Amino acid sequence: MASTIYNIEMQIVRRFGYKHVFGLSEGEMRRWLEHGAIRRSSEVPWLIRTRHRVYDQMIAGYPCPIVRERTRAKAPKPVVLFLHGGGFIFEALFIHWLAVDRIIMRTGAEVWFAAYPLLPKATIYESHDMVLAAWRRLTQEYDPGAITIVGDSAGATLALTLTHALRAAGQPLPRQLILSSPAQARIDPHIHTQMEAFAPLDVIIPLSLLDVLERLMPERPDSPPWLLRPLGGDGEPVSADAAESTSSANAAGFLGFPPTMVLAGTHEIFYPLMPDFLQRLADSGVPTEFVSGEGLCHGWPYIPAAPECIRGLDRMIAAINRG
Repeated sequence: MASTIYNIEMQIVRRFGYKHVFGLSEGEMRRWLEHGAIRRSSEVPWLIRTRHRVYDQMIAGYPCPIVRERTRAKAPKPVVLFLHGGGFIFEALFIHWLAVDRIIMRTGAEVWFAAYPLLPKATIYESHDMVLAAWRRLTQEYDPGAITIVGDSAGATLALTLTHALRAAGQPLPRQLILSSPAQARIDPHIHTQMEAFAPLDVIIPLSLLDVLERLMPERPDSPPWLLRPLGGDGEPVSADAAESTSSANAAGFLGFPPTMVLAGTHEIFYPLMPDFLQRLADSGVPTEFVSGEGLCHGWPYIPAAPECIRGLDRMIAAINRG
């Protein structure tokens, strides 16, 4: 059973959260993005600048500040590429920065915070390109095998597309992936039907957002399958008719991927994606740790104050520490 603090926070999310924006029709979303969107500054919050050392930099025309603890020693510490969520619509929230603060305080990590471009100026393709550019800059300074990629929601999507791209190019992969509420817009019909049962439980993402994003970010003929379907690996999403014959296809999907931690809430519409995603990882021989947030929402490890959410973030921090 969810804690009292969590339930109070969910009441706030229901009233003031972004589900009303995520629930707009395609036309309404386009108008809101062009004229009504309230863009947060990608500037590092004052709290973070006060508590840590911040080195501002631009990569591919977008901010990617480096945040380090003030007393950081010269000895190597964990390195994190942090990819925030927001449905490719919203800038990072303050709760993302709170998570960065906790990660640094508990691990001594150096965090590169990629503020990738968003709709309507950019689609997932340009977002992916910026994240890839950030990775290339990061790996000029650090061994890829020392880097953990942390992403939630859209950020988890980009963590996967980045790793797929690196593997396809035969380049070194990160040490590990930590994915909270990984998502994708292209959904197989039988999974979409399962998601309908979860829609009333999700206080953040309405099912209609998937159709809107599919229209706002149309597929390009030359794009690899994993760019829009990163949870499916190399191939198309599993269909109901083919569900019993996917072992060989699954085995190719994530072959060679680094150890991966996946966290997902049972009260989010993307939860039905998890069984097939986890099976594909297992069939590919990827060391995988799955943390199910029972009764919890999309992106639950970033919800502040609630003890069950703090425990989720602590699991992520433990993974960064043990590498």
